[in-house]
Amino acid sequence: ITLDLAGKIIRTNATATQILARDAALLSGRPFVLLVEHDDRPRFHFFWREVMIATIPVMAEVRMRRMNGTWFWARLHASMTHEEADGKPVHVCRLVLADITERRQAEEMIQGLNQELERRVKARTDELNAAHANLRREIIAREEAEAELRDHEQALERRVAERTHDLAMLLAISRDVSSTLQLEQLLGIVLDQLRLIVDYTGCAIYLLESDILTVLDYRGVFNGTHVEVDWPECPTGAALVAT
Repeated sequence: ITLDLAGKIIRTNATATQILARDAALLSGRPFVLLVEHDDRPRFHFFWREVMIATIPVMAEVRMRRMNGTWFWARLHASMTHEEADGKPVHVCRLVLADITERRQAEEMIQGLNQELERRVKARTDELNAAHANLRREIIAREEAEAELRDHEQALERRVAERTHDLAMLLAISRDVSSTLQLEQLLGIVLDQLRLIVDYTGCAIYLLESDILTVLDYRGVFNGTHVEVDWPECPTGAALVAT
């Protein structure tokens, strides 16, 4: 297509008229911009200004309308030249027009597929991140449960060991107590063995008779041998006091 400096069509070849689906006579003298889709005309105006000042060919891609109203993607490849008119050189624009609709549709389809792929990759990545976070929380909860279980096991082992020790001490005391029937020796054994269970600083065995406490035996510091008390409801008997 040959255009004058105002952007009007001077002439077209057969291929251009076939692409535009218009008669060459109807195209002659028509501003080329009117064949461009309205929304793409600002892009064409920018392209045309570049053609006017450029020293090399300029290219652009715009949507254009055919005579039947259908639109297509066109690649414009233009440069300035001159030709003889009435024996004088005249500046004109040589513009090559190509229908690239299939290529642009393929590009848009690929772009759509890429966007869909990116969306799916992002969704899958989010799922994996959520699964990883849940798994991490489960691992932490399991580790905490295992640590708590270990603490319980250790505490149980300590209690069993303490209980075993207490039972062993009671067995030893029982054995020592059963080894004698003499009261004085028996009281001394009780006081001595009691220290193995209760780390006392002082311990004494009292006998309560007629509101009077009499010390039968003791360990540690002790002053006096008997104490008067007022225990009207306390029956006569023996008491063991350890501090």
